[in-house]
This record gives sequence, structure tokens and C-alpha cells, in this order.
Amino acid sequence: MKKSCMALAALALTTSTTALAGVHNAQVMQSGSHEEAAVDQTKVGSKNPAGGASALALVAQSGDSNQTTINQSSDGSDPAAASVGYTLSAKNTSIGQSNSVEIDQVGQLTPLSLAVEIDVNGDHNQSLIQQVGGLETVSGEQDGSNNQLVIMQGAAAPAPSGNGNNATVVQSAQANIATILQTTAGNAADVHQPGIQNTVLIQQVGGDSSQTEGANSGVNFASVNQEGYQNSASVFQHGRNGTAKINQDANAVHGAAAITQNGVFDFAEIDQTGSFQTATIIQSSGNDGATVIQSGASNTATLHQ
Repeated sequence: MKKSCMALAALALTTSTTALAGVHNAQVMQSGSHEEAAVDQTKVGSKNPAGGASALALVAQSGDSNQTTINQSSDGSDPAAASVGYTLSAKNTSIGQSNSVEIDQVGQLTPLSLAVEIDVNGDHNQSLIQQVGGLETVSGEQDGSNNQLVIMQGAAAPAPSGNGNNATVVQSAQANIATILQTTAGNAADVHQPGIQNTVLIQQVGGDSSQTEGANSGVNFASVNQEGYQNSASVFQHGRNGTAKINQDANAVHGAAAITQNGVFDFAEIDQTGSFQTATIIQSSGNDGATVIQSGASNTATLHQ
């Protein structure tokens, strides 16, 4: 649903009233086209270590061909901030066509939370989100066609790795692309595309290092739900105890689903409803499980273990 400028103003007001004391709070609201918004919040933690320093950035744009850049980073030289924990939070809401959003968050200390939320309404929009270090969370929604969303979540060096990352994506309409790259253990990726001719790529590199089967902090989980025809979904998991599920439903045709796992105790499931669908599962280690369910005509399933 398209949001009005009044809705953007209400969002900004709500965000400002929920900000914590001592937070670095930046808000930008633009109504027009060919505009640029840049927010730079660096060395967060050194200015207010006693209160658990945090950073909050909100950018709301209404118009076409706009650009948003948000850069947030913590101060790795401030041990006092680590004792109480802090949060880097970025939110972007945009309405229009051909807009671009780039958000970078870098954490240097723990406990630390990195949070990004984007809500894009329109076509031909691009969003890039990069998070390094801490407990990373991304919630991305793109309402329109021909949109692209790229999420990269990883570990900080030399700080502790950012285990427990989470990425959730919802893209409506058609010809959208969602790419998620997670390079630490204990990650979760969930993509829902209720439209046609959409594409999903999920890569999770760095899984559980244990030798036993069962759920624990190192498990990676990937879920894709696509509704419509000519959709494509690919999941790659490297590490033990990974789970990947792809569901292509709503009587779809000419869909493609592929899961590749190269660790032990992995599980893969593909469920397709429709015709001329292709399902491929490749598991290169032992003690893995795989299930393919296809309902329709002229479908193809390939399993390699």
C-alpha cells in the first residue's frame, strides 16, 4: 500500500518519541525528486558510555530518483560501552520510482545489536544493506516491481563474530530480486515473494562446528516462500546442522528451486505445486536428509547425496 507524506511524518514522530536517552538521533525527511540524504554516525559509544550509547537514524523520502546513505559504526576503543551494551538502528521509508538506499553498520564491541528496517513503495528501486559484527537483524519490505534488495551480514575482525543474525524480506509484485549473504553461524533467512518472475539467492557460509546432530547455536536456517509462476530460488549452506526449505505454490509453472548443502546433519525440503517445475538438491556430506514434494504435471526432481 502506498504511503502518504503525512504517514512519513507520523513515522518520524513515532520514532523520535521512542528514542532512548543519550541516543545519537538523526532524522531526515524529503518530499521531492532527485534528492540525496546522507547520515554518518561513527565512533558510537565514546560520547556516552555510561548510558549504553546508541545511534538511531531515520530517513523518509517521497519522490523519484532519490538516494539515501546511512553509515553507522561503534567505537572499538571504548571498553566502557561494551559493559552495558548498545544498539545501532537505521530505518528508511521511501515512496517512488528508481530510488536507491545504502546502509552500512559496523560493530566493534559486544554486547551489540545492529538493526535495519526498510519499507520501499514503488518500482525499479535498489537497496543494499551491510552489517558487520554483533547481533544483526534486517527487515526489508519492497512493494512494487523490478526491485532489488541485497543483504550482507558477517563477522567483525578482530571483534567476536556476529552469530545469531536474522534477515527477513517481503517483496510483492513481479521481477524482484532478493540476495542474502550470511557469513557467520547461527543465521536465519526468510524470504516471501507473493508474485511472479521473482528471484531469490541465499548463501549461508559458516555453520555449526560440532560433530553431533541436533539444534544448537550454530544452526543455519533458510526459508523461501514464492507464489506465482516463473520464480527461481537458490539456497547454499556451508556447515553442519543446516536447514533449508523452499516452497513454490499457487499452481505455479516453470519454477526452479535448488538447494546445495555441504555439511553433515543437514536437511533440505522443496515443495512445489504446479507444472513444469524443477527441483534440485545436492548434499555432499553424510547423515543428511532431503524431501521433494511436487504436485502437478511435467515436473522434474533431482537429488544427489
